[in-house]
Amino acid sequence: MEKKPFEEVYNNYYKKIFFYVLKKINNSFEAEDLTQEIFVKCYRYYESYNPDVAAVSTWIYTIMNNHLKNYYRDRKQHISLDQEDSLPLLKSEEYLEEACILEEEKKIVLCAIDELSEREQIIIKKTYFEQKNSKEIAGMLGISSSNVRVILTRAKEKIKKYFIKHGYEV
Repeated sequence: MEKKPFEEVYNNYYKKIFFYVLKKINNSFEAEDLTQEIFVKCYRYYESYNPDVAAVSTWIYTIMNNHLKNYYRDRKQHISLDQEDSLPLLKSEEYLEEACILEEEKKIVLCAIDELSEREQIIIKKTYFEQKNSKEIAGMLGISSSNVRVILTRAKEKIKKYFIKHGYEV
């Protein structure tokens, strides 16, 4: 798949990102600032964006979602369950878009895991997909639980480097 010039990507997605952010935070001045910050990140990592790994829309929406998570975390804006009714309802189109983003993020994670050694893959999958602890995994693999933890830590670092290399926020 051919990579489009960044200017074209910016022109195609700026309004979509801005209005999505605006819906989320309900403040046009902050939405403008956040949208600009998102596109600065996109520009910074565009060189490493690989169209064969994910669609450009997925890539941008992933950066946007990560940026918004950081925004909420930094401002400690937590919504209680009592306030759930006051949240704006998303259109079915937005739900579909969110589902597509999650599916693409899943593919990216699986691609990162595929880059690991067989032992690292087993430990990552047993830990995060099967909810096994290091003692259980150690028994399965015939190694110590401290060795499992060391391998897990190194595997997570490799995954983190994979994300950074491909322009995704960690």
